[in-house]
Order: sequence, then structure tokens, then C-alpha cells
Amino acid sequence: MKPRYQIKTLACLALCQLALTGCMRKTMTPLPPDPPFPLALSPVDEAWVQEILAGMSLEERIGQMIHLHIPWNSNDDPEALEEINALSRELHAGGHIVGGRSAEAMAPVLAELQRDREVPLLISADFESGVGRIWSDATRFPCAMAQAATWDPEAARITGAATAREARAAGVHWILAPVSDVNINPENPIINIRSYGEDVESVSEFAVAFAEGVQSACGLACAKHYPGHGDTATDSHMMLARVDADRERLEAVEFPPFQAAINAGVASVMTSHIWFPALMGDEGAIPATVSPNVMTGLLRREMNFGGVLCTDSMRMRGLTNHFEAGEAAVRSVIAGVDVILVSADYREAQQALLEAVRRGVISEERIARSVERILRAKAWLGLHREDATQYHLEDLLQPETVAIADRLTERSITAVRSEDGILPLVPGEIESLYHIALFDESNRWWPSVIDPMDEGLARRLGSVTREIVFREPEREVVERFFDTVAEMSTDEITLSFGLTERRHEILLEQAQRSDMIVVTAYVRIAAHKGAISLSEAQVALLNDLIHTGRPVILICCGSPYMLEAAPEAPVQILTYDYSAPMARALAGALLGDFPITGRLPVTLPGVAARGHGLQIPSRE
Repeated sequence: MKPRYQIKTLACLALCQLALTGCMRKTMTPLPPDPPFPLALSPVDEAWVQEILAGMSLEERIGQMIHLHIPWNSNDDPEALEEINALSRELHAGGHIVGGRSAEAMAPVLAELQRDREVPLLISADFESGVGRIWSDATRFPCAMAQAATWDPEAARITGAATAREARAAGVHWILAPVSDVNINPENPIINIRSYGEDVESVSEFAVAFAEGVQSACGLACAKHYPGHGDTATDSHMMLARVDADRERLEAVEFPPFQAAINAGVASVMTSHIWFPALMGDEGAIPATVSPNVMTGLLRREMNFGGVLCTDSMRMRGLTNHFEAGEAAVRSVIAGVDVILVSADYREAQQALLEAVRRGVISEERIARSVERILRAKAWLGLHREDATQYHLEDLLQPETVAIADRLTERSITAVRSEDGILPLVPGEIESLYHIALFDESNRWWPSVIDPMDEGLARRLGSVTREIVFREPEREVVERFFDTVAEMSTDEITLSFGLTERRHEILLEQAQRSDMIVVTAYVRIAAHKGAISLSEAQVALLNDLIHTGRPVILICCGSPYMLEAAPEAPVQILTYDYSAPMARALAGALLGDFPITGRLPVTLPGVAARGHGLQIPSRE
């Protein structure tokens, strides 16, 4: 009886041989020269690359192209760590992508994975806005759109360099950023504030600055999500997104930030699982990740990219809805990809690639070129010259780094509207401030995104009353904010922390008895949500609060496009972000501790144009 993986692999190859006849013919002839690798290596480092490459078996070479995720609980669960470590070594994996909760928890895991490796692992992470974006014990920088609100590309350069330094100290080498997508669709549920905005030139400048910052601090930068995820209204984590723009529009909007990053020497590019009919011709409705036209014809040949090309997660439904793991791996490598990131089935992917080479679907030269690029990246990083099991967590959260991040956060805050001299707030003139926080349906909210603002205001104003309204008050989330929830039933939680008609009335009554109303709207950009909005009931409450006759300050924490739902708010503040540092900065901004100087990096239809931003001086 044939093993399960062999049966699936043979089926995958049969499909590939039917669908990729043209590609197969190309692999049987000598491959044209690739563009040069963007990072310069010394003769000694290049010699190491060639020596290691020459000594690798086909299995080891293919292993270098497969990068595994690390379970978030690997530090707490010895079995989980043992399982991923064993699989990594079995497959001769070239690297891992790490998430988790903290550097303190994950750095020892990385060290264990690196132990006794002949070829060091390449460790990557989605540190788009600093290591603190994922790990709680590292510096959190403002997200890309907030950086762009400073209108100073140096903000991105500083962020990139600091991110790489902290990442390297914790054992991470490959920063999967900058997001180089031009966010021209306000309904985009997954890019949004992760983008530097809607202006092509600005996005290009900020993306290049971030990449140069990362690589100046000996990290690998990665321009993503090629050829562009900014004009989608679909999350590719959930289904195949589609961009219907013609080639002329793509060349004017989507391509320039990637071309600018390539011209500046970015080390790597990440693909997107998006269908671009104008680029794929007769390839059909497939993700760009598996398109030879897009990955080799356009990126390698026309845009002259010679660095490492990695996939977005191969577990995303934009890909898995169309291909099983083995076929996806084979198709993506034929298309031109070097690194398979987070396969839905690692063994199936490996076996399919092995069988594809043995059957002549993929040439050994094609595999060698990918592995050569991966090894060059490792050599440029100096991984072969250092002890990869060492880490230096004392280099995280250095006071000067935190101070720089905090200053950038302050500079990003944008005032779109400010009537009646409400800002800055003056201690002594406000006896009762009523804060209503509206949270969307995400289950990833924590008190740290809101408490620092209320604590800062309470210290200076004396009295802050807060009410929280969850779009979907799940017990797990509500318990993080309130100690009293444990004894409550599900219905009681909904009545107390959701938004019923009766609670709507109570909140309005309380607001009308206050001197000042602050409404914060928290709308998270996250995978698998599919939408970026508050509920209709929450928006109705927001607009009713605006019409109470009391002074109202509306703060959109996250998507700036939320302002379109309440354009009449007398004071409108944007943060483009949700984090503890941003919450602290908001208290200072409202109290006039520093000037508000941010400017819109996007247009808010019916509200304000890109570049708008009131300049509100600090309180003397």
C-alpha cells in the first residue's frame, strides 16, 4: 500500500503536469540568468554559501525552502517544542516564523531550535511596527499609517532600524515588513492602517526608508504583499481576493513602491494570494503566488528583483481553497518562489517538491538558485559566524528607544476637527469627564489599549467615568477588563457590556450629566475578520452622543475611515493605531502636553482630504 503522502504527491504532480505544461518545458531548458542578489557578500561569505550548497543533498536543499511556524505555546509546552523541533530537523527546514507573547518566552525556544544546526535557521516575524507589535516586552512603534501621518519618512527609517536591533537581540533576523501596499480602498479589511497611505510616492518613500533602516541594522527587510494588496475589499486569509485594475493602473499605483524598494536593495519580497486578471492572462483565476507571469516574468525579469521571494502564509484560504499543500508548493516554486512560508502540510509540501524534481517538473538548477539566495541572506546576516543560540534581552526596551518610539507616536496624532476651543482640556474646568469606549467584534482587545489614557486624564482632571460597549461581548474578552464577570451568565454579560436599547438610553442619560464626553472607537485590522466597522447600534449611539448638546471628543483608534460614520463630531482625533503607548500619548494630546501636528495620509471621503490636519499648539 502506498503511503498517504506519496498518493497525494502523485495526484498533485498529475495535476501540475496537466496545468503547467508550458512551465515544464521551460524548466527542461537552461534557465536564463537571474538578477544579481541585492546584498553584497565578502569573498569569504560567498565561499561559505557555495561550499554549503555543494554539500547539500536534494532533500536538504528543498528543506531550506520550507519555513515552519512556531506554536505560540512552545515555551510552556515541552511536547509542542519537541514536536516542532523534530519536524524542523526531519525536513532540514531552512527557517521558522515566530509569534508568541513575549521575547522572554520565545527567545529560549529559538535558541533550542538553533542548537547544533550545521546551517543556521533564518528566523522571521511580522514586526511591522516594532518588535513590541507582537512581543509585550519590546518596544512598540506606531503602525505604518501613523508613521506616515508625521509626513516624515525618517519616522519609518528610525522605526526600521530600531526594530531590527531589537529583533536581532532576541534571535530574529528577518523583518516581514514594510507593507508596501497603496491603500486606495477604504473598505480594505486587512491592509488599511498597515499601509503608509494612498499616495504612491509617499508609500514608496516610507517603504524604502523602513527597508533601509532595517538593513542598516543588519536585519532583512521584506516588501509585501506583491504585487499589491491595497485595492481589495476581501481578506485573502479568508478567500481569494481579486484586483480588477488594468495593467496601466497597476503600473501607476501598485507596482511603484515595490520597484522603489527593489531599486533600493530590499533583501526580500513577499507574495500575495490575490488574483490579478490583467497580469495572469490564460493562467486562470489563481493566486499571484503561483503565477509564473507575475513572480518570474514580472518580478524577476521586468522589475529585476534578485533577492529572496517568499510566500505569504500558505495556510491562508486565498490559497488553500484552490490547492492542497503539495500542489501549492510545487506551483509556487515553478512560479519563482524561494521560501514556502507556513505550509498547510509540511511533509506533503516537501514530498511534492522532491517528486517534482525527480520527475522533471522542476529542475535541480531551479532549486539550487533558490537555496543559493537563501544561503546568501544567511551569510549576509553573519549567521554562520555567530552563536545562534545566544540572545540579549537586556537590549530590549532601552530607554532611548522607547523615548524615540513615544515621540513618533505623539507626532502621528491627527486633529481633523476642533470646534469651540475644546482642546486642550484644562484641569480645574472639567468636573466630570465621561468616557465611552466602543470596541468592535475582535477578541484580541486588552485593557492596555485604553487604561493609560484614562489613568493619565484622571491624574490631572480628577474624575473620569468610563463605560465600555463591546460589539460582541464575549466572556473571554470582557473578563480581561472586569473582575466581576466570572459569576455572570452569558445573557447578563450581553446586557451589561453589549448594546441593548435600554443600555443605549442609560448611557445617553449619564452622558448628558457630564461636563465633557470622550468617545473612543476601537476598530482593529486583523486577519479573518472580513470587515472593519462598528455595529449599526454602536454608530447610532455615537451619533446620539454627538447630539446631546454636551462637548464631544471623538477619537478613532484604528481605521481612520471610521470618521465617515460621525462627521458631525465637534472634535475629531485620529491615532491610526491601538496600543498602550498610543493610549498614553492620547492623554497628553488632550491635555496639551505637546502640540498636535499629524496630517492625514489618506482621504476621508466627505470628511477631509489627504494632507489635512489642524495644528493645535501645546498648552502654555
